[in-house]
Amino acid sequence: VWLCVGMTLSGYAAFYAATWEEYQTGTLFLDFISGPVEGAWGLVCCSFLSAVLGVTFWDNEIGGVAIKNLVPPIYMLGSLFSLKTSFQHALEAKKSSAIQLLRQLVPVSLYHASCLALFYFNSERIKLHWFIFFTPLPPSFRIRSTIVAHITKQGKLQQFFYPLELFPLAALILGFSTADKDALTSFMVFGTLISFVVYMASMLAIISDICTFLDINCLTIKEKKEIKE
Repeated sequence: VWLCVGMTLSGYAAFYAATWEEYQTGTLFLDFISGPVEGAWGLVCCSFLSAVLGVTFWDNEIGGVAIKNLVPPIYMLGSLFSLKTSFQHALEAKKSSAIQLLRQLVPVSLYHASCLALFYFNSERIKLHWFIFFTPLPPSFRIRSTIVAHITKQGKLQQFFYPLELFPLAALILGFSTADKDALTSFMVFGTLISFVVYMASMLAIISDICTFLDINCLTIKEKKEIKE
């Protein structure tokens, strides 16, 4: 279970690191292992295999080692490689101290730490599938904000927590304050739904703003201007 949690969170971290790297450098570097490609596809493929073949598929062995004990460590090593290269590219492009760049990564690092703490102290009470639904949406909100900041060249990165990123911390506090097994799951379901609604609403607004900024249309039809001779 812990390997599954580590694989999930490392995938989100690698994806954000690639977006943050693009914001810092102005270029999207896609090495032979990257968060937006191999990282995303890795999570999709694992979910697909679990859905089609069942979770017992991961009990099969390769060379005497269960697949469930083999794939997550390989995936996490790939994510660490992606994190390392993203930071190196940003460091070379900005030519600033590593400390200055690391300070920008503090909020997302604390977010992942709160997710790990939430699962560590409540692993017996948390339903894994809801944990996997609950944790990706808040960092996705930060990813889209970073993409918008890069495209529009306006504004700085959020140096503090977004409200959605406080959900795991709130769930952790709830876990300490009540012994009700269903309370934590109910809160995670509530947090997932709220995060989804906020994220989708913000995405529609952002798409509209980017289309206006670039003078293009995406969700509507735009009449072409006649060219005067």
